[in-house]
Amino acid sequence: MSLTILVVFAIFLALISFITFIFSLNPVSSFLLGVFGALLIMLFQYLIGPVIVRLSTGLQYLKPGDNPWLENKVQQLTQQSGIPTPRLALVPDNTPNAFVFGRTQKDATLAVNQGLLQRLNEDEIEGVIGHELGHIKHRDFIVVTLVSAIPLVAYFLARGLFWSTPRGGRGKKEDAGARKLCGRLLRLSDQ
Repeated sequence: MSLTILVVFAIFLALISFITFIFSLNPVSSFLLGVFGALLIMLFQYLIGPVIVRLSTGLQYLKPGDNPWLENKVQQLTQQSGIPTPRLALVPDNTPNAFVFGRTQKDATLAVNQGLLQRLNEDEIEGVIGHELGHIKHRDFIVVTLVSAIPLVAYFLARGLFWSTPRGGRGKKEDAGARKLCGRLLRLSDQ
């Protein structure tokens, strides 16, 4: 599943790079396309991020009654903190871990690894859950999703600026080979 996600993401980046290359004849359109590509990637990441997390972890959403103690504890802690109760999911992994993900507080998911439930006592589990619910309360998971797109935005802005300069823009035959080589090296370094 992770390989599929990686391939889809690589195809998406290759498509954006190809479109940017094709339209880089005009420096302004190259810059604007770079900005558009960066914004499109941010939107794509925001919308598809939770799906990628679900697919890459293999988590299973809990149905009411699957784990009454965990459900009651999360309900109790969310009422105390004044946040909506997140969906609960169990990750089939023996690592003692828990995390939250989602787009908003209302659609957040609290994922708990099986290893956390097996290795920690109830007080420790409650502490970990409280910590994760703090991320929901303060919207940390939303900020991290958007902030993680900043390097992509910076890359596309820098690329657009490079191609909009007299040295970066196409048209100088003596620089064509060097630009192709640098472009290929940049693409390889992105992978």
